[in-house]
Amino acid sequence: MKAKPLLFIGLLSLLIVSGVINSENSKKPMIISHASWVKYYPDVKSLVEDADVIVEGEAESIKSYPRFDELDIATDVYFNVSKWYKGSEPKSRNKIIIEQDGGVYKGVTSKLDKVEIMEPGKKYLLFLHYSPEEDKYAVLTGWQGQFKLGFFKAENPEPARSMDKDKLYDEIARHSRR
Repeated sequence: MKAKPLLFIGLLSLLIVSGVINSENSKKPMIISHASWVKYYPDVKSLVEDADVIVEGEAESIKSYPRFDELDIATDVYFNVSKWYKGSEPKSRNKIIIEQDGGVYKGVTSKLDKVEIMEPGKKYLLFLHYSPEEDKYAVLTGWQGQFKLGFFKAENPEPARSMDKDKLYDEIARHSRR
């Protein structure tokens, strides 16, 4: 008989703790935005054709900040380039800054569609647009030109666009004009 009250108290405690944890997480503001992208890239060939730069490398660090107000958050990704597939290499050759939409700033999380902020220490193959005015790069159409590199796979934020890493390399070689 003593087991039932103890079990009830244990379950009640678990529910209370769970509620506190969930209510703490729900107090953090999250802004989820959707966009109508100007261009859709149906394949690697179209990404290669439109990219100013195609690079492979590793995200070193990130820094989020407000662009126009504290609800419009962007993130600069400090990126170490290990290989250039297309485009002119800047003076700093292996270090570039990539601006991404979204991030976390002062406890506010901002997420735009399928854009995944690059993770420091992870390797990526990127199709980029270059903005000389800002001396920064941007992933083509926010997410379409971003592939996180695994041992065998190149993962895109849209799972249907993910592919074997070697296939991605072959497609770039076949369509590049470098």
